[in-house]
Amino acid sequence: QDFKIALAREMVIPSPRFYEEVDDEGEDEVAIVRKVFQTNGVALQDTLEILEIEAMKEAAQLLIAARQIMVVGVGGSGPAVTYAGNRFLLLGLKAYTCSDFYLMLMAASMLSRQDVVLTISNLGTTREIMETAGIARDKMARVMCITNNSLSPLARMSNPTLVTASREVTLPEEAVASLICQIALLDALFAL
Repeated sequence: QDFKIALAREMVIPSPRFYEEVDDEGEDEVAIVRKVFQTNGVALQDTLEILEIEAMKEAAQLLIAARQIMVVGVGGSGPAVTYAGNRFLLLGLKAYTCSDFYLMLMAASMLSRQDVVLTISNLGTTREIMETAGIARDKMARVMCITNNSLSPLARMSNPTLVTASREVTLPEEAVASLICQIALLDALFAL
């Protein structure tokens, strides 16, 4: 399993860093601000283009019917995890969030078939998330994910899988468009 995850990580093609694309000579602040907005806008539009509406509807129904919802993610996905928990609580759903690995494992070990785990992982290969999802599946809980990698091990073990389409997936400072796409998916789930 570790070899498969390492191989999946190696197969990710890094995209150029945003600040390398910015022309330092003669580029004014307005152009830089426009590029930031355009990059995020393109990521949102690309995500909308590949979004499977049936998967969104299924995810919304699972969340509504769940006895409890566990939302997990680490690193750059942490803000999306907190956001999801807050949004679901506004709907009156019993949701709790976890971004600490040991707490994730303990909480996953107490799940049942009436529970849902929403995993948020940009690469879909994070060891902590994979182990938590594995335990949740062993307890017969339903595992769904939001990821930028539809071919990831996490995507293969989740149903439904909601895929984002931001282009940057390798560096923490480039994860803003990914986070924006994750938030947009969560807002769409909230609306559904």
